[in-house]
Amino acid sequence: MKQQKDNIDEIDRLLYDYFEKNDNIPEKTAKVISKTPHRKKIRNNLSKVAVLILTISVLTTGVVLAKEITNFFKDLFGLSSIGINNDSVVSAIENKDYIQNIEMNYIKLNDEFSIKIDYLMLDDINLYAVFSLKSESEIKPNYRIAIPDLKIVADGNVIYNASSGVNYSVYTATGWHRIKNEGNNKRRELLFLTSSGLPRIEKIQFQFSNVALYNDTSPNNKQIEINCDEEKIINIDVMEKFIDRERLIFNVSSSSDIYDISKFISTETGTYIIIKTISPEINLELINNNNLYQSQKRLLALEGDKYIFIIQYNLDKDNVSEDNLQLKDTMRNSLKVYPKEGVNPLFEED
Repeated sequence: MKQQKDNIDEIDRLLYDYFEKNDNIPEKTAKVISKTPHRKKIRNNLSKVAVLILTISVLTTGVVLAKEITNFFKDLFGLSSIGINNDSVVSAIENKDYIQNIEMNYIKLNDEFSIKIDYLMLDDINLYAVFSLKSESEIKPNYRIAIPDLKIVADGNVIYNASSGVNYSVYTATGWHRIKNEGNNKRRELLFLTSSGLPRIEKIQFQFSNVALYNDTSPNNKQIEINCDEEKIINIDVMEKFIDRERLIFNVSSSSDIYDISKFISTETGTYIIIKTISPEINLELINNNNLYQSQKRLLALEGDKYIFIIQYNLDKDNVSEDNLQLKDTMRNSLKVYPKEGVNPLFEED
């Protein structure tokens, strides 16, 4: 089994490592796992891995492996360490196979460094991408990746440009999160992008010509500039479930001079409201099936004297009660919520 592990992905490797360390696994189950590198689709469809986990989860020792898989996703995509609650996003990735494993080789930046994307997650609001940088020499432990001129192009339309102040039709708030090191010569970073609404995307490009390593204890000093020999483009064909994604869209009955709700949507990864307001203190409580859901608010843009916020709730579309859904604003006004009239809220184009 050890001889086969060089060409498999991280989740497969977790399975292999587990079985190498545990002898009390039924022979038939071990044989199924031992064949995973030869089943090409396992790396594209994590649900097959989930089936394998389910197979062994009936064992006492299997629970340990399931916990390792859970921790893997939390370590990779969880943002709680930087004060962002994205539990519903992590849950969708972990429990609904809502992730695309990008099978690509490293592309050379110059003679020393190369880069690739490991994972992509995409819905109507969020875009997550895991970048992996590899060096021919050792990288100091506290160095992180930065891509200062990153541009994201969706089906020919720019939806994000790190080096430009131009506002596109999509408002975005982005950030980077450090991921646990893979080794002395590799670094990974999670790009997370939250938006006012992403279009249906079939092909996505990540374009850049400048990558840097910076010391996270003194970001303005000791940077290592990695000048690419030419502009680099990573092309990704988006998987089908991200293209024909399901969601629920709602209208909200409100008449307020303080705010306007332009979007209320529930997806696989959570429930989101886009609100434009003159009051930065404004917030909304969501009540679903008599349960109160606390909100998390992020600023997307400033438009004149108005703030454009996204408000997020850890409530995915499968747990929304359409007949018992309501909002309350900061002034304790109750707002009626109802599905968008005249259409099936699933698959509706905005």
